[in-house]
Amino acid sequence: MSQPSGNQVFDGAAELFGLLPAPARLRIVCVLREGGHNVSQLLERIEVGQPNISQHLGMPHRAGILGRRRRGVRVFYRITHDGVKRLCRALRTPVETGAPTRMTTRHSTQTKTQSAQEAK
Repeated sequence: MSQPSGNQVFDGAAELFGLLPAPARLRIVCVLREGGHNVSQLLERIEVGQPNISQHLGMPHRAGILGRRRRGVRVFYRITHDGVKRLCRALRTPVETGAPTRMTTRHSTQTKTQSAQEAK
């Protein structure tokens, strides 16, 4: 099997980022990285309402990122796209280790600058 071209890699990444732009959707997907969960289990872990979680699960499912299976009255969701699992791991690492990101560093600098200006 041939390797994807640089453009194909970036096109695929852009598509994934387009499907996962909402923080709640990212949290859902990162929880699902641990294994399959039903909606009730996800609601316990993620602070969103029932209608919102259904919406956040629907788009990645239709795109083939999430799979689902019914067990009785419950529907269990799981990640079916290996790239999404790697993305979640990459996103969680700096957050869990407390490593500063450019965004948090910039925000911190802006806050200090604003405080200094307000003190004058």
